[in-house]
Amino acid sequence: MVSDELAGGGDGARRLLVVDAPNVDRVHAGLLGRPPLRTERFDPEALTAWMDGASKSRAERTLFTNVRQPVPAGVEGWIRHLVDAGWKVFAKPKLRPGDDIDDEMVAHLTSAEWTQVTVFSHDSACFVDPLMALAASGCVVTVLGFRECAGNLPHLDGIDYVDVASVPGLYQSLPPRVRLVDLRPQGSWVEPVAN
Repeated sequence: MVSDELAGGGDGARRLLVVDAPNVDRVHAGLLGRPPLRTERFDPEALTAWMDGASKSRAERTLFTNVRQPVPAGVEGWIRHLVDAGWKVFAKPKLRPGDDIDDEMVAHLTSAEWTQVTVFSHDSACFVDPLMALAASGCVVTVLGFRECAGNLPHLDGIDYVDVASVPGLYQSLPPRVRLVDLRPQGSWVEPVAN
């Protein structure tokens, strides 16, 4: 059961933030061309500040992750930091290539009558149907991610899409990106990253 504080305080709001950590890391690594360093990963405090913004209530902050076995150095410390900062973390061992946390994320999304849900992921295969159902029920739904890597998530009716560059301090720096959403009518050059 979600506590009143995490579920949105006393104003009746039930707000949820879901971070799909394996997906976020995989997409970020694809843009960088290598796994992100610890200092290059998203800042959970900036994400919390953006999510809560001017709201009078705190969102339930949840992060779902797979953990390779044996557990890599630093993972337990990272999870401890999140828990100490008020995050709920669902961790599942990655024993085989197909092991994932998609079912658990969707189950959590549908576990309560949320008034606002924000999902940080690019996984349209996992999230389109449940997010569309939430939006149809009157829930305010937002998806956060690297727009150019999110498939059809940025184009869903009734769902707001926010690019990571719009969240202050979420990343210390962003990798080179190919973004065609604001392409000028006369066209633009897309410059090479390296020679």
